This record gives sequence, C-alpha cells and structure tokens, in this order.
Amino acid sequence: MYPTIKLLSHSSINSLQSCPRRYELTKLVRREKTNTIHTMYGTVVGIGFAEYFLSKDINLAKLKMLIAWELPDLYDADVKSGKSLLTAYHAIDRLANNIDISEKYNGWIVPSFADKPAVELSFSIDLGDGYFYRGFIDLVLYNPESKKYTVLECKTTGSYTIYEAAYGNSDQAVAYGIILDAIANDVPEYNVDYLVYGTRNKAWEVLSFKKAKSSRAKFFADLMVRTEIINLYGTLPYFPTNGSSCITFSSRCEFYSICTLPTDKLVGALPEFDWVKEQAQWDFNFTLGELLNIELENV
Repeated sequence: MYPTIKLLSHSSINSLQSCPRRYELTKLVRREKTNTIHTMYGTVVGIGFAEYFLSKDINLAKLKMLIAWELPDLYDADVKSGKSLLTAYHAIDRLANNIDISEKYNGWIVPSFADKPAVELSFSIDLGDGYFYRGFIDLVLYNPESKKYTVLECKTTGSYTIYEAAYGNSDQAVAYGIILDAIANDVPEYNVDYLVYGTRNKAWEVLSFKKAKSSRAKFFADLMVRTEIINLYGTLPYFPTNGSSCITFSSRCEFYSICTLPTDKLVGALPEFDWVKEQAQWDFNFTLGELLNIELENV
C-alpha cells in the first residue's frame, strides 16, 4: 500500500508529530502538492532573499520571484495576512534597505561547493530501508577573514511577535551543519541565522544561534526513531489521528470528519515516482553511513 521510497523532511516530520494520519495522507503517499497564497508567498520571498544576497541585484531578485509565482493570477492576495506577489516584492525591498542587516553581513561572501554557489542547496540522506531525508539550505555565507561559516534561513510569519523559541531548537538547522561539514570539510562550529520577515509589521528580524557538533548525534538518532515509528504505524489499519490538530493556522483540516475512511478512497492510487531520476536532480546525495564516517573522522 505504501511507496517503496519514503521521503522525510523537516516539514513532514513536523506533520508526523502533529497528526500521524494527516502525515500519512499528505506526505507518505505523496499526494500532488497544491500551491496556496501562503506557500507561494513564502517560496518567492525565499527566492528573492537568496538572489539578493548572491547578486545584490534587486531587479534580478524580483524577476526570479515573478517567474516562480505559480498561482493563476498575479494579483492573488490574502488581505488578512497581507500576502501577495506585490507585498513579497516589498519584503525584498525592506531587506535591501535594512542597514542593520547590511552591516551584519558586510565582508561575508557566498561560497561555492562543487562549482555551485551556496544558494538553495538541495540534499538527500539515504537512511536505509527505503527512507530518505531531504532538505534545502537557503544560503551559506563565508567570512574569509574569520574563516567561519553562517547558514542563513529565510522565514516569513504572520505573527506580530517573533519568538526565539520557535527556531532555537529546530532540527532543520542541525541537518544543515551535517551537510555543511560534508561539503566544506570539517566545520567545528557554525551559526544559523534565521532572518524572519513579519508580514503584519513588515519588518525583518535576525535570530542567531550557534550550533556545535554535539547536536548532530542526537539528530541522527531522532531520525532513526521516527522511521521506526512510521514502520510501527504501518502495521495498523491507518495511522493514529490527533483531534487537537484538526485546526491549524485557523483552518480546518481538509480530511476532517472523513479521515477514518480507507486511505485509497481518500487519495486514490499512488502516483508513479522515479526516485533515481529525482535524486539525480539534487545537488548532494549522501548515505547515513557516509555522513557518520565524516563526523567520526572530524572528531
């Protein structure tokens, strides 16, 4: 019933923890992804963010944002959250005009790995047993003077208040360090800077976290535990539900009141999926064993 290849990511793990049944229906069986104004807004702001840091060309950044906008109408907008292509442009304008951010990253450059600028780097980790963890690194900066790396992660939020606790313990940042260690050759310590744009107050805020190697072993262990949990859930008629997650971001789950129906009635047949072809499009592909060996060599 389930696909041979099971894809994990930071967002899918969050979905698994929030409601296993929703994860099963929306992630595990890989239903076709549909863009909303909220997901599209975050995507194009991230694209403009990365391009501006790479080229410092605000017009090129906006052009790439326009090309990436996949909603039918260029003027689609969500008035309540203030999200649209136009307000995404405004976010990049405010980034370019933010003196504090400009001063903070003065002297930092975008390095290249395997002849590719460290912008929107994609990676996959083969965990074995058909599981792959995938991710994207928004941006890596390098300071030639201090010889230090910083990972920049672009986020958007509709909250008036930006809480440090929302990002400080994210395993997403730990995964970046593991990949950075593998492609940059032994990075003992690095910073992850979350640049968060508030769509309501229209301002950028920088949250900086220092990450040490000690967190990486826990990341690997947590991943393996989660694959075992998914395997356990797979022995049940359907994954457990979590009634407290039927409302997220003020919206009702699309499967509310029908999630107890058979999975094949809700999502249909599994789509064809060529993982070999998919994997070839990623910038870096590692096995769990390879990454563990790299970490051990650098101890």
